[in-house]
Amino acid sequence: ESSGLRQFFTSDFAIAGQEVAGAPASAVTNDPPDPILDFPLWPGKRWSAEFARRSAGADAALLARADYLCETWETIRVPAGEMRALRILRRLRRADDPAGEEQVALYWWAPEAGFFARKLEDGVLLELEEARRP
Repeated sequence: ESSGLRQFFTSDFAIAGQEVAGAPASAVTNDPPDPILDFPLWPGKRWSAEFARRSAGADAALLARADYLCETWETIRVPAGEMRALRILRRLRRADDPAGEEQVALYWWAPEAGFFARKLEDGVLLELEEARRP
């Protein structure tokens, strides 16, 4: 909330894009969306995806590759409470430079909340503050 960063998800929680509120030049879209989750999930499961990342105002898209590993179950405590979550490791890099720099992120998917209980991306830690399910 304090950063103003908003992420846009598809109905199956793939990242369709992101932007900083009030800064249209910051918008980035993923085509197709980046599939952070690939149900069903279990420890040890791996999946990958390639997608084009388009930045607002850029002439060309960057072809990216994301590799995922569902590492393990963990019991974590976040402001929304204690919950069991699957820790997912994501490694993202340019698809045309497999040996190049990569960005690493961690996600904790909490089935009980039906959402991510915690995310660590680009040095920013986000934690679920409240969870209500019908």
